[in-house]
Amino acid sequence: MLFPLYGVLVWWLVFRGRRRWSGLGWLAAGEAVLAMVALFHAQLGKWGSIQIESLQLLLYSYAGLLALVGVFLFVQPRVYAVRGRRLCRACGYDLVGIIEDKPTCPECGKTFDPEVFKPARPNGSVRESQLSRWAPETPEA
Repeated sequence: MLFPLYGVLVWWLVFRGRRRWSGLGWLAAGEAVLAMVALFHAQLGKWGSIQIESLQLLLYSYAGLLALVGVFLFVQPRVYAVRGRRLCRACGYDLVGIIEDKPTCPECGKTFDPEVFKPARPNGSVRESQLSRWAPETPEA
């Protein structure tokens, strides 16, 4: 029960930090802990008459699975272009219905470019390149 929970914890931390150094750091830390467990298993085999080769094989395959899924989660994009949604890039507040001549998020106060949310494709979806045109300046007081 400990290893599945450990895997879910590492994967959750990697997914939270996806495409950032913190996500890669969590993946490396998770693999380092498994490497230390593998070294401990190897020492157990040398110290006594415990036959743990099959357990080591399971541990190595588990470490590979943890790394494979962790890399998959790490490379997932941070911003999803959701059709019909207008979310603040700073806080995630839904910006539907905000007056476009004063494009300011009522939740965090960040300004945004209303052109970012206009559909650029016939099906109404927004391109990733459009989402990167975020105006991070703060409004004047």
